[in-house]
Amino acid sequence: MNILRQRPKRLLLLFLPFVVLAPPGAIAQSASTQQASPAHLCDGAHDFDFEIGTWKAHLRRLLHPLTGSTTWVEYDGTTVVRKVWDGRANLVELVADGPAGHFEGLSFRLYNPDSHQWSLNFANSRGGTLGVPTIGEFKNGRGEFYDQETLNGRAVLVRFIISDTAADSCHFEQAFSDDGGRTWEVNWIADDTRVKAGALGLPRGSSSIQPGHCSPIPVVPEVYAREDRVPDRGVRIELEHRYRGFRRGARILPRAARLP
Repeated sequence: MNILRQRPKRLLLLFLPFVVLAPPGAIAQSASTQQASPAHLCDGAHDFDFEIGTWKAHLRRLLHPLTGSTTWVEYDGTTVVRKVWDGRANLVELVADGPAGHFEGLSFRLYNPDSHQWSLNFANSRGGTLGVPTIGEFKNGRGEFYDQETLNGRAVLVRFIISDTAADSCHFEQAFSDDGGRTWEVNWIADDTRVKAGALGLPRGSSSIQPGHCSPIPVVPEVYAREDRVPDRGVRIELEHRYRGFRRGARILPRAARLP
């Protein structure tokens, strides 16, 4: 009877290593698999670095948006973009002239590291106050930013797009919608061409990284083995995964659940 009672315990000790312990090859394979497929974090703090510098600007503005008017006016001027906080913010100064008169604009752009989004805060010299921030982000070289404002007493949606970004040129469009975004009317178009380094004694932008194509911050898994001795059950190995940022500024992912 004692033999029969002890047999299950012996069987448990016999099979325990095969059930609980994973061979070294399997551990290495698991680590390499997770190293190849963790979530990659993309920091957009330098999405506007491509624009740092001085640009010639050609502008077109729809005089009376959302009224059915098709009267446009044109301006030519200069845009100067200065980096602030090592790229996490920048200041844009626009001065332009045309048949409709003189125009001075200022945009203060701020990066939010928590939401990975930018806010564009615009003001013109006539008003002297910052407007409603337009918020959005870059994806694959295209930036889309949105807000809600009031035009002629009506609430309208505003969309601002930055596209065709290259080392020496970029395109801007602003559009309004008064039907909840079903249709959009473009009312502001700008095409900028970079002033070559030395042409006016001004520095050239220092970055060739395209917005929305930032290098991902890899997250590398580490595998730790801990040995616990369990009475009457031999040795049990517990595996746990911890993730560390491979580069400074990476997010630390939460620890994965321990394996039984």
